[in-house]
Amino acid sequence: MRKQYLVAASIALAGFPAMCLASEGHGPGYDFIEAGWSWLHAGHNGDGFAANISFSVSDHVFLYGAGSFIDLEHGAGDANSLRGGLGFHTPLNDSWDFLIRGAAQHIDEGHTSYGMQAEAGVKGKFTPQLEAWLMAGQSSWQDEHFHDQTFLRAGLLYEFNHHWGVTADVVSGKHETEYFVGASYLF
Repeated sequence: MRKQYLVAASIALAGFPAMCLASEGHGPGYDFIEAGWSWLHAGHNGDGFAANISFSVSDHVFLYGAGSFIDLEHGAGDANSLRGGLGFHTPLNDSWDFLIRGAAQHIDEGHTSYGMQAEAGVKGKFTPQLEAWLMAGQSSWQDEHFHDQTFLRAGLLYEFNHHWGVTADVVSGKHETEYFVGASYLF
């Protein structure tokens, strides 16, 4: 499984210089609210409402949070998770940033656990309307019931105008994959 992540990351990073040249000088955004639907594929599959928020506190620092409220299939209960953290980004050029972020996380799936998550990668614009990101990360939990995992995150945002857009995001690791599709309000 790790080989697949390394191959995917290598392919994406090999195309990164071309993506930078294709963009038109408009950097990525860090101020938004997203609401939509999430699908979880893990030990139990399910789906439910999810939301994300991010806002800048300085030129390079932002706060972010996320929550998903998954109804598991076959009466297996709920998988509700919350995450909140801090991120840092620095420009690679006018359109693309390198970013890192770390968060505390909480999950309740019949068992409650707390943990940490860290991610690093790139976020930028192909065009003034199309934003993308690719990050690698590590998630760890204090409870043995939940699996620590290395994961890959990829996503897209299409902006209809300066305030509204649609977004899609996937987080895929050895033990679980979560898909998110939603609407974005940009501020």
